[in-house]
Amino acid sequence: MAKNILFVNQQAPHGTVFSQEKLQMAMVFGAFELKVSMLYLGNGVFNLVKNQQTQAIGFYNFSKQYLALEQYYDIENIFVDRDSMNERALYTEDLLIPVAVIDFSQIQTLLHEQDVIINN
Repeated sequence: MAKNILFVNQQAPHGTVFSQEKLQMAMVFGAFELKVSMLYLGNGVFNLVKNQQTQAIGFYNFSKQYLALEQYYDIENIFVDRDSMNERALYTEDLLIPVAVIDFSQIQTLLHEQDVIINN
């Protein structure tokens, strides 16, 4: 039986390698047909914003890798915290991929359903 694995991202996409490494790790787990979900909280929601321009800050723009999650890695469960979106004036239309926007109680349920949680 495949384990439920949740990757929680609370880091902004640039300035550290945490977000990119977590995305790549999720892809590896997905390639092995594990049940992978991803949750974005706080500044982590910025990872999913469209049209990121990273040349000026000298970072690799890995955001387009999110487009491959569902098609190539069977990672369909992408969750975003509603409060984090609201606090940053973001809407689902601002994001690269379809997500499920969930509230605090739904996050608690999601966390309890997991066998493994990989957090920052």
